[in-house]
Amino acid sequence: MIEFKDVTYTYFANTPFEKLALNIPSLELSMGEYYGVLGPTGSGKSTFLKVLTHLLPINTGSITINETFDDIRKYFGFVFQQPEHQLFCETVREEFEFSLNNFGVDKALWMDKTANALKLVGLSEDFLDKDPLVLSGGQKRRVAIASILAYEPRVLVLDEPTAGVDGLSKEILLDAFRSYHKQGHCIFLVSHDLNIINNECSKAMSFKDGMLLNIGDPFETIVSADVTLTPGLALLKDIKASYPQISTQVSANNFQEIGKSYASK
Repeated sequence: MIEFKDVTYTYFANTPFEKLALNIPSLELSMGEYYGVLGPTGSGKSTFLKVLTHLLPINTGSITINETFDDIRKYFGFVFQQPEHQLFCETVREEFEFSLNNFGVDKALWMDKTANALKLVGLSEDFLDKDPLVLSGGQKRRVAIASILAYEPRVLVLDEPTAGVDGLSKEILLDAFRSYHKQGHCIFLVSHDLNIINNECSKAMSFKDGMLLNIGDPFETIVSADVTLTPGLALLKDIKASYPQISTQVSANNFQEIGKSYASK
């Protein structure tokens, strides 16, 4: 569990431009969840993630992690927007070796961890000797994310991980995150694609003006948040008002089932 108590973060503190960017009086986060994080631009989402992962030092309060670990760097894995821009080695193999060495992973485990991470993102070991900079955009994204998955952070933080990639790479990455969560890891996912948060996450968190407004069921949290709903979510919100028992998955199959079930009513 990760516990927040009276946590605040202020940008440009003690200047005329001072702005309270995050204010969380009390919050307990279970490590068994796949959290979706949403809110309008400037709502505090990114600040929350950076404070959570200790990339920003809090101004007041405390963040307590009730688990034993040897290195805070290895506890969190942060996938920034467009992580492929961080690729710099001459081969994919060297990208993995840099990551594993940087986070102190036993060298004897490198081969297995690299193979497992590549498999998670749907790439074969044939990619290891390729230059990452000549790969397709989707393949670069998958290599960059796999190099983080390889050292197996307890908590994986994803900032718009599927933005700008093709449909196939998007589905492969979502499958990879789903599998990683099932292996016992906690995930925090920021996405402007609310369908992804609704369909993939076990809980959602909505932010506004630096405050956590709600945390709970993804669909209920999304439809009550200060965000523009996708057409699918808006339709489900309207249907659910009359038929509260319906599934809230945004998918063609679900809409077909709803149509069949209620067409004659």
